[in-house]
Amino acid sequence: QTLNNLGNLYVSMYSDSFDQSLLLKAEGLLAEATQIVRSLNKKTPKVFVSMLPEVLVNLGRTYRSMQELEKAERAYQEAIEIISDLNKFNPQTYEPVLATILNNIANVYADNQNYSLAEEAFMKALEIRRRQVRVDPQTYEPDLAMVLSNLGIFYQRQHDFQKAKEFYLQARDIYQQLAEGNQQAYNFYLKKVESGL
Repeated sequence: QTLNNLGNLYVSMYSDSFDQSLLLKAEGLLAEATQIVRSLNKKTPKVFVSMLPEVLVNLGRTYRSMQELEKAERAYQEAIEIISDLNKFNPQTYEPVLATILNNIANVYADNQNYSLAEEAFMKALEIRRRQVRVDPQTYEPDLAMVLSNLGIFYQRQHDFQKAKEFYLQARDIYQQLAEGNQQAYNFYLKKVESGL
């Protein structure tokens, strides 16, 4: 867990500084963490199976930042397989995680110009987030707004401006509502969405 946390910290630090050496450190730590968790998972799978997707997601995030899109895709795909299996038995816990990973891999597919897979993954994430908002809006509206915003960006890059606008408007409506309760947390996202309109 410590290696995973350190790797994740380096990725976050990279986001602030764009220092490539931080990504290389993160990659090394997360690759080592992945090997350790895989080894532990073989010995006691019930204990460590849910830890592996977390490490794989962080590794996927690192690879995407490094523009190693095929590696990112593989890490996210493996995480999706594991979480999908866990989700069958405990959707309340794992469905939110699955939606996040689907959103992440959709961005990787889009970066890699695999637009049909990107759209499919975004739509699956959107379906999950809409369902979650019906049950617990306070918790999941920010996540829904993020997927909607990402779909706006996706369609804008595809030059499908009508669809882009449709998703941006839905995201804007949610972010406006969220910003009323917490301007500091949501104004950035609101302005970002409005810039796409």
